[in-house]
Amino acid sequence: MLNELQRITDQLAASLNRAVFVDDRSFRPLAVSAQIGRVDDARVQALLNRSPTEQHLRYFAEYGVTAAREVLRIPGSADHGLLPRVMIPLMAGAHVLARIWLIDVDPPVDEDDIARVVDAAREMRPHLLGHGELTRRNVAAGGEMLRDIQRAGSNRRQALFRQLRDDFEIDDLQHTYLSVVSYRRRRSAEVDRDADAGDARLEEGVVDTFIDLLDLPGAVAYLRGHDIVALVSLDQSAATTLEQIGAAAHRAATLHDVAVHAIGLGGPLGSRDGFGASLQQAEYAANIATRVPDFNGRAGWDDLGEYRLFFAVEWNRTGVASIHRGVASLIDERRMPLAATLLAYLEREGDVNATSTALNIHRTTLYYRIERATVILGQEPTGHAKFAIHAALRLAALAGLITPAQQA
Repeated sequence: MLNELQRITDQLAASLNRAVFVDDRSFRPLAVSAQIGRVDDARVQALLNRSPTEQHLRYFAEYGVTAAREVLRIPGSADHGLLPRVMIPLMAGAHVLARIWLIDVDPPVDEDDIARVVDAAREMRPHLLGHGELTRRNVAAGGEMLRDIQRAGSNRRQALFRQLRDDFEIDDLQHTYLSVVSYRRRRSAEVDRDADAGDARLEEGVVDTFIDLLDLPGAVAYLRGHDIVALVSLDQSAATTLEQIGAAAHRAATLHDVAVHAIGLGGPLGSRDGFGASLQQAEYAANIATRVPDFNGRAGWDDLGEYRLFFAVEWNRTGVASIHRGVASLIDERRMPLAATLLAYLEREGDVNATSTALNIHRTTLYYRIERATVILGQEPTGHAKFAIHAALRLAALAGLITPAQQA
């Protein structure tokens, strides 16, 4: 397939007397002619790294390349080291199989040039169609297997895992993880201010791109609302796996003009019966990643530490009360930011100076609030009680029961 694609590309370049660059839907080079005419930094970086830089990718996305289904002219940019270029999409129905790129200078690309490219694209299509269709079928089949596993009984689940092993090389369940990648649509001027763009369902193409970019035999995924649920099998650490998933997720987000909201990685499946637990852990890790700034939007189950304590607890007042009833009463006290103050104090291990500085209040005010909190708690936040009080306050903060307005 690639040999024929390269032959057609070379012939097209010779007829145009200009360089031709062909890449796939994820912007990875498929065929490149010998260099004829001027070259820019974007072309060099794409060849050296087998992908455009993030800066160039964002620029192309901004000018509508990822959504384009017709010939598109992209202006040059001195700031980005880009010459003007013309992009001609190679389509199969509604699907982009590849993109053909020409530098639009010395001389500019005219209509006759574009007509020649369109003719060459027709010749390229049969060599790309089978590969593209196979990829889409594999992604769809793998996603359907994941859905089936979630609702299957033991015997059916065993058969499905055998199929995952045979079709996608997913066998070592000690190094197989469930991951959840949560996306949100970017708001634009065209989006109604009253519409909740974040809850809009994403297009299925995001999954195709994500799997393309992950570029692993042991990876399958499906789209669930605005989340990608992925099963990934890699003989490496969970941290490295999370990093690889993150890189593919963010690149896919750029290509589809969406934003990564959170990424969570569950613990290893261990066995066929571990699927549900790993998925719940991944969902929980993604939830924690959005609420605890230190995780920066990405967390693995194995890295959650003390936050795993709240996995099986309701994230509401009842859950807080199950850990410490006094804290549940404290968060009901709305006249003063007592709960937020006490949490800040405990987070800083009782350091009065650090807490008063962080909250921008006088030490006297801090002492008064802690005294008032202690009365409502019914005991001092010290000794054996300190752990339960601190944990209950942490849960209240995660659940949004300690509001930002209280954290003066």
